[in-house]
Amino acid sequence: MSRDGSDVLQSAIYAALTAEFSEPSIGVFDHIPQSTDYPYVAIGDGSVSDWGSKDNVGTEQDIQIEIWSRYRGRKQAHLMAGRVYDVLHEQDLTVSGQQCVLIRFESQERTRDGDGDTYRIALRYRALLADTA
Repeated sequence: MSRDGSDVLQSAIYAALTAEFSEPSIGVFDHIPQSTDYPYVAIGDGSVSDWGSKDNVGTEQDIQIEIWSRYRGRKQAHLMAGRVYDVLHEQDLTVSGQQCVLIRFESQERTRDGDGDTYRIALRYRALLADTA
């Protein structure tokens, strides 16, 4: 386990998302295999900063969740983004060795890929973790 808890937070997010997207037609990945079918959800880039005090170790984590779709129109991607929101925003995530004090939706970016067929929604979440070890 990393001291900042980013690995266990990612595991908790992955578990929550795979439970939500249990249908075989939607994959959840932290590494996207080359021949992956659309649609899928990917745990993207993020950052970690100190959120501790003299007496407590804590981190603030910025996490990006990406929705990828080739459905005609934007409906599928928007519905999937709503499901991600419901699973993560202000939910109690179990994070091994850490207390997830808060996880909140921060922003959303929607783009069409250069191929004209692929639609991407990037959701940004902020999590505050306190080390319980």
